Amino acid sequence: MHKEDEPLAYGVNDAARVAGMSRSELYRAISRGDLSVRKHGRHTLVLRSELERFLLALPQGVGVDPREKMYGQPLPTTEGVSRTP
Repeated sequence: MHKEDEPLAYGVNDAARVAGMSRSELYRAISRGDLSVRKHGRHTLVLRSELERFLLALPQGVGVDPREKMYGQPLPTTEGVSRTP
């Protein structure tokens, strides 16, 4: 369910912010055809329902530490390391 004060559509900057992604990532999704947009003059609009559909269609990241994406490799394990001093 949506709140009445939520917009029906977002500009690219707001859509990226709401989705938690960069503008570049959003534009790549648009270019690939993964995310549909509407045009109003020079403005590109992303419907809230389309943004939700796009996000729900993304694969689940079960068991992936988001820091691995930052460092480009798996993080070292702490298996066998005692946490008590």
